[in-house]
Amino acid sequence: MMIHGTVIGGVVVLDDASTLPEGARVRVEVEEVFKYPHPLAPYDRAQEVALLRSRLVGMDSGLPDITLEVTMTQIAAELHIRHVKPGSVISEAVRIHPGAYSDILQITACNVHPGPTTAASAACSLTQIESDLGQLTTGPGQSTRADEADDLGIDLRMVMQGHHPHVYRVLFTLTPHAVNVLRVRAVNQCGLAPSDL
Repeated sequence: MMIHGTVIGGVVVLDDASTLPEGARVRVEVEEVFKYPHPLAPYDRAQEVALLRSRLVGMDSGLPDITLEVTMTQIAAELHIRHVKPGSVISEAVRIHPGAYSDILQITACNVHPGPTTAASAACSLTQIESDLGQLTTGPGQSTRADEADDLGIDLRMVMQGHHPHVYRVLFTLTPHAVNVLRVRAVNQCGLAPSDL
């Protein structure tokens, strides 16, 4: 049984006001709270638009981007895992903005669960993300215009990639020769804000 609560004055107060039997053994696990610009942070439209705007300025000023293959190889090296390139990925046409690189690194690191299969789960997660992003070259036209596009004044595209429970919202622009990935967010963190209703 899992019961959620909040620490108030150094004491855990349970959400549903239920009581536990006296002497019951419990295990407390502190939930990690992510803050922007982490891709698992709760969605905040104003912060997302500001972040995307800064990434666009970086792209326009010549901030170096790298290919999908180089991105995945570097992330695998940072996480000390083996990089297995999925088949049939045309990674040269997918360009990863440095900010999206950081998103992918953080998502991959968060998908790693401690234990004997840590490296294997990270490698699997990274391979899946690479495969999903590689598919952008075969079907970018199937994307939709991102909600933030009007705020930014550009044709910002969006596509959902991945498989439950690891589904990602990928934000990118298109040029004649490349798909430029600016942001990769976990879709479960992209919920509607009250102001969106």
